[in-house]
Amino acid sequence: MSRRRLISAFAIVLGLPALTVAWLAWSLLRQDQALEKQRLFESRELAASQAVQTLSTLLANPRLFTDPPAPGALLAHPPTPPLLFLNETPPAPEPPRDTFHPAESLEFQQNALPQAIALYRTLAASPDARVRAGALFRLARCLHKAGRTDAALDTYLALARLQSAFVAGWPAPIAALWSRCLLLESSGRSQPLRSEARELSQLLASGRHPLARPAYSAFADDAARWSGSPRPDQLELLTEAALAIQASDPPPSGRTILLIRNTPITAVWSRTPSRLSVFVASPDYVLRHWLSRAGPGIWLRHDSGATIGPPSSAQASIRYPAESRLPWAVLAATPPSPQDLSSRRRLLLLLLAAVAILTLAGAYAVLRSFRRELALARLQEDFLAAVSHEFCTPLTSIRQISESLEDNRVPSEEKRAALHRSLSRATHRLQRLVEDLLDFRRMQSGALVYHRSLVSVRPFTASLAADFQREVEDHGFTLQSSPAPDLQLLADPEALARALWNLLDNAVKYSAAARTVELHCSSNETSIQWSVRDHGIGISPSDRPHLFQRFYRAEAARRSGIRGAGIGLAIVHEIVKAHGGGIDLYSIEGQGTTITISIPIASPIEGAPCTAS
Repeated sequence: MSRRRLISAFAIVLGLPALTVAWLAWSLLRQDQALEKQRLFESRELAASQAVQTLSTLLANPRLFTDPPAPGALLAHPPTPPLLFLNETPPAPEPPRDTFHPAESLEFQQNALPQAIALYRTLAASPDARVRAGALFRLARCLHKAGRTDAALDTYLALARLQSAFVAGWPAPIAALWSRCLLLESSGRSQPLRSEARELSQLLASGRHPLARPAYSAFADDAARWSGSPRPDQLELLTEAALAIQASDPPPSGRTILLIRNTPITAVWSRTPSRLSVFVASPDYVLRHWLSRAGPGIWLRHDSGATIGPPSSAQASIRYPAESRLPWAVLAATPPSPQDLSSRRRLLLLLLAAVAILTLAGAYAVLRSFRRELALARLQEDFLAAVSHEFCTPLTSIRQISESLEDNRVPSEEKRAALHRSLSRATHRLQRLVEDLLDFRRMQSGALVYHRSLVSVRPFTASLAADFQREVEDHGFTLQSSPAPDLQLLADPEALARALWNLLDNAVKYSAAARTVELHCSSNETSIQWSVRDHGIGISPSDRPHLFQRFYRAEAARRSGIRGAGIGLAIVHEIVKAHGGGIDLYSIEGQGTTITISIPIASPIEGAPCTAS
């Protein structure tokens, strides 16, 4: 059957069932579409209602204002700590103004540091914590001026122990740690500075000592700069949100969203006659601890457009805050699942899948069969033409020489000897062609055995170069070779010689107008490398990955009319692989090609035959 008839019959056999199933599918899909749309709508509405109920239960839980919150949330009873800072702080208890006047006069006006230090030490022993804190702060300053850095650091450390005292309007522990950091920075002690700065950051984050917002920001900036660690931005946002609720004089209870620096902070509060409790949560906390319990396909949206949770592009049901009494709009999008499909739809999909698979499989089988037949026919044609030409060249030479010798048309003994040499080379070439074909067949079937022996690299290379030079000198080619390393190699000498001969023969074929081929041999600690270089047409990048495949011939060789069977480089690849070696190729189009084979010095099977695989 012709190709066109086969395709027509195949289309008729598969086309009629496909059209029938397609018509049935169209009818059933129209019936199921409306039902499926209604199911999805009801599923989204149910998911939205359940999410609202779950979130309302979580926000109404009284333990929200009693249990310590997880990271990402803050429970505050303003103005009681642990807030990072306050909008306003109560006045700091300071000692009488003239308490330190005599000592400060000695320090600043008379520059009598020893006397000032002595007087500050006396004041530091005062039973009044306010006087003691101010005296220690000023004593450390005088010690630093006097060049007694370590003593000043110890004095600041003593000041840090006064937990309830204030100095210069700041809590004594914070002022002491900050002053120690300044002193360590000025003295160039980077490692202790980072440690003290981290301690200062922890102290600020604890909220144990009330600070006004500007003072906190200044201390936090310095601590972050010294320690190399960022400020606790999330905790600062939560603190700002809690203070905003306190300052707004809210109703007894409520829920809202505050945009603090473009971040939606969820706030829930409850007021009693004695205090106002505020619970504030970051978007991460809402996502992990609340939204994760509301089910899949649920996310929240604020009026500003900010969202919490991954939004879906599918159609969604919405519950607005006015309806749900929640601080956000709740959105639910429930994608269809396989369980939502009716039995008819599942059957239809199975039928469609079966028809599609059958159609694709049949088309693929027919296409593959055509391609294989065409490729096989083309391969057979190219191979027969190439082999015929390869055999024809030496046979023609043999016939011409034989006729000349038979008819006694040789003018001299010197010419007769030359003809005998040419006859020998043509015979050897024909023998190599036959052996290449037979050995390649054995390689492909795994029947070829390599007989390894010690090969002296230098005489082996020199002999090969001499033989090849005699082979190509009649065609005007010159083989340039350099002395090989004086080493021994465990390999099959006949197979290795065949591989190198094929490379050289290939270089001659593709040399074009150039008449020089190069053979170089080198070594390293583990292998011997032979490089064959020509100055011919080169190899295109698209041909290089396929160059060592059997029967493959480069497009440039076809265009140039260069004949070949397409098995020479494949034989090289098989021989090198059997010896555990490798092949490198470097080529520039129009400038030539260099092919290098590397053979390990040590054989994987010492002294034993090796079967090609």
